Amino acid sequence: MISDLCVCKQDVDELALMFTLLDTKKTGRVNLEEFKEDILSNKSVVPENLDLYFLAVDTNEDGNIDFEEFVSATQDRAKMLNEENIDRIFSLFDRENAGYIQKNDLQMLFTYDQRKEECIWTEVMGYANGDDGVISKEAFRNAVGNVIFQGT
Repeated sequence: MISDLCVCKQDVDELALMFTLLDTKKTGRVNLEEFKEDILSNKSVVPENLDLYFLAVDTNEDGNIDFEEFVSATQDRAKMLNEENIDRIFSLFDRENAGYIQKNDLQMLFTYDQRKEECIWTEVMGYANGDDGVISKEAFRNAVGNVIFQGT
């Protein structure tokens, strides 16, 4: 999971404290009722669409938010995907350590959806420096940066 790449100890400690405050039953998971109770105990108004937010964070769809889901939901994407972490992600795809990624390097991500692979590859190649069918680390950083900071 990408959240594993970039959370420093101080961040983890702060998030663990926040999660502990939400986890009133001390089960290691927070259900929707606990979440609502926490909001009400802070004299806040429960948002009308809280259920939808909760479902979005509950990525394994078990009706609870565990610490990993909490960390994933609370991390700032721009902070998480700094240059060092983007380079780590790049190196996962650049298995031959060639300094570039080819289309087949991304296939491990998209074996289930050929159309999605084509769409993402076309988007990423828009940042490439040439027409050689490869993307450099610098171009990959630019592509990821655009996705993070401009939301495309």
